Amino acid sequence: MTEDNPVAENPQEEIPTPSEPSEEPQPTQEMSEKMAEDEQRRMAAKMRAEESYQAEIEVFQNSQAKIMQSAEDTLPPSCPSCQSFVRADMDKLSIEKNAECFGCFTKTETHKTEVAKDTLLAEETGRIASLDLSDYEEWLFGDDMGQITLARLLTKVKREGYNYKPWQVSIGASAWSLDNYHNTGLVETRHIVERMKIKNLLDHIPETTQDIVHVINSVKKAEESIALDDSGGIGGRPLLILVGVTGMAALLPILLSRR
Repeated sequence: MTEDNPVAENPQEEIPTPSEPSEEPQPTQEMSEKMAEDEQRRMAAKMRAEESYQAEIEVFQNSQAKIMQSAEDTLPPSCPSCQSFVRADMDKLSIEKNAECFGCFTKTETHKTEVAKDTLLAEETGRIASLDLSDYEEWLFGDDMGQITLARLLTKVKREGYNYKPWQVSIGASAWSLDNYHNTGLVETRHIVERMKIKNLLDHIPETTQDIVHVINSVKKAEESIALDDSGGIGGRPLLILVGVTGMAALLPILLSRR
């Protein structure tokens, strides 16, 4: 008895053979023209889409601008100076007339007023600084408040043990104040004078009126003599009298301002 051994059959595997390259169809002129037409249609459609988009954007922007304008129209007017909205009728009327709200207009006018006041004050202080001593004394003590200032000075002098006349204190204080004037107003000048040192006041107080009266009378006589010579008097005297008047004029401030 023979045994049958099964024989494994190995079928031969098929090895694929390389395929031959297929030949691609070459574009013909008709195909090229069709591709060009398709590209043109695509570009035209793109341009139409962009134009439509731009048109929609413009419509949207215009509608937004109208909405904004409508909203601004409902707001009250604003002041060009302070950029604030105004609601009061006074401010609205001021914007129409003055191109700014009433508050800004008031500030501007106030500033102009202050500048004008400063200018006038500068002119006034310049005029005061150039006053003659007698005019300056009248400016300083010539009213009720000036008399109160003078009374305070008299009290101050008496407390120090001196017994000067009111006219002496008035001239002395005026002379010192005029020498030390620094463009101050009347109230401030009196405030300074009331607080001046006694020594400064005493240095400017005239001791007696005898020398002052003598000088004033001499000046008057000299002026009368010059008037006579001009009307037909003795020639040659005006020059001498003028020299004498000049000397007395130089002496007068010393007598007025020093003890």
